[in-house]
Amino acid sequence: MQEFRTVDGQRMLDSITTDNPQLTHMTLTHIKSFLSSVFSYARRTGVLNGVNPIQGRGAIVIKGKRSRPTYAYNLDEIEKAIEAVTSARDRAIVATAAFSGLALSEMQGQWPDVDFETAFITVNRKVWRKHEGDTKTEARQVLAAARQLESLCG
Repeated sequence: MQEFRTVDGQRMLDSITTDNPQLTHMTLTHIKSFLSSVFSYARRTGVLNGVNPIQGRGAIVIKGKRSRPTYAYNLDEIEKAIEAVTSARDRAIVATAAFSGLALSEMQGQWPDVDFETAFITVNRKVWRKHEGDTKTEARQVLAAARQLESLCG
């Protein structure tokens, strides 16, 4: 571990990329992050006396393929999706998902945090892989799809 250098880390990630061309840039970033954590732990526990060879801006360049591009629905497609849903509750959920900017994990959080009078949703919880917890950032408020919320209220 003492003799492991940045160039060794670069060669390792290049080899992983060559041997596994299906890996995305994000997966390789996670591998690099894990390696950096191992070396950081080694420094904290006295196993490594030098610098973390993986850490540092631009220390190792990740060459994996980028994830496939995301697709953004246009307004017409969103309106058709909302119209296709039969219940008022589900229309409100689809519209809020489309227009609020909430992440999927935030959409799965606590829906009692909806203020039906102001049409604001306070986001302070998330659900990720069936585990509920706090969001990464402080609680925030987003405007819900007011027209759909009105149909829920009465």
